[in-house]
Parts: sequence; structure tokens; C-alpha cells
Amino acid sequence: MVTGTAEPTKAATGEAGAQPTPSTGLNGDGGGAKAPEERIYRQSEVDALLGKAGQRIQAKLDTVTTERDTLKSQLDSVTAEITEAKESIASLTKDIEAMSEDDPDKHAVVKLRRDKETELKALKKERTELDGPRKEIAQWKRDQLVYTVADEYASPTGDKIDMDSFKKAADRLKLSDRDELEALAEEKGYKRKDELAPAQEASPPPLKPLSTPSDGGTPEKSEEDRLKARYPSMYKN
Repeated sequence: MVTGTAEPTKAATGEAGAQPTPSTGLNGDGGGAKAPEERIYRQSEVDALLGKAGQRIQAKLDTVTTERDTLKSQLDSVTAEITEAKESIASLTKDIEAMSEDDPDKHAVVKLRRDKETELKALKKERTELDGPRKEIAQWKRDQLVYTVADEYASPTGDKIDMDSFKKAADRLKLSDRDELEALAEEKGYKRKDELAPAQEASPPPLKPLSTPSDGGTPEKSEEDRLKARYPSMYKN
């Protein structure tokens, strides 16, 4: 039988040969992931991104405009059918009132009017279903117009308009026409961006003239003079 205490391993005692514990980087030891560097865009890249965003908005605008026109056409058709159904019901009602109780055709006319009333109810429901998306599209187009007008204006100092605040004012006044929105922007003291004077670039500071012995300054040393002063032993005769 073997007695005694087992010899501790090298890893437990920290002796040479023990494998080091991988650093997690949580204690600032440099092992953590580096923060992503901020991307700096050139003006041409910014213009390209804005151009693509504008194209997507225009494509969406074209799509919803087509949908709006289709819905409007369907609504006009349903509205015309509703008008026709109402006229038919009114005419049938007059005929029924003029008929005697024993008129053999009265029952058929009453049934025809009932059918027309059912048709009218269905047409009104269809119009409501079509009118909902039409209103949503109209609201979307109006909101886009508000943001477009807001983007065309700026404060007298060139600062951007607070679009949310501008939209709330337009909503409160129920403005939906471009002329009305432009009048609102001007009433708030905003100016069109294309009418604001372009910001002037600061002029570079004037170059400082080199000092010369004639003006009492210390003459500029040449490279050779500076090397001689720094390494005098190399330039001994």
C-alpha cells in the first residue's frame, strides 16, 4: 500500500510548464473585442445614398399613386351603381304605392325592391372597404409632401427645420396643399434653402515671413547648419 500525499500538479502550483488561462478581456487586459471604428463618408457617397433614398421614395410614391388612381376608379364605379340602385328603389316604391292590394304584379315588384335594397347595402359596404385604403394612401402622400416642404426650408442661420414640430403644426391647421405648407414655413420665419446665402469659408491665416538679419530676427538655419550643431564631431576639420 502506498502512503503519503499526492504531488500537486504544475498547473496548480504555477510552476513552469503550466498552461496559462486565456484572457477574457473583461478586466482591461486588451483581450476584448475592439469597438467598431466610425465610418467617415465622402460628400459624393452621401449624395449617392441620398439619391438612392430619393429613388426609393419616388418608386413608393409612383406605386401608391397608381393604387390610388385604381381605387378612385373603382370608387367612382361603385358610387355610380349606388346612385342607380337608389333611383331604382325610389321608382319601385312609387309603383308599389300606386298598385292596389289585389294587383297580381305587386308581390313581384315588392320582391324586386327588396333585392335592390340588398344590392344597395352590399354596394355601400364595398365603397367603405375601398375608401379606407384610399384615405390611407392620401394621408401618406400628404405626409410626404409635408416632409418635402420642410426639407426645402431652413432657419435664417441655415439650421434644419424640426420636421416633427412642423408636421404637428400642419396637422393642427389641417394643411394639405403645397402653397399652404410653404406659407406656414414662411410664417414661422423659415427661408428657402436656395435663397440663403452660402456660408463663406474662412480665409487661411497669412503666412509668417521668415526672419532675416535685416529685420532684427534670427536667420533661418539651413539643414547643414542644424546637422553641424547636432553632430559637431562629424564636421571637424
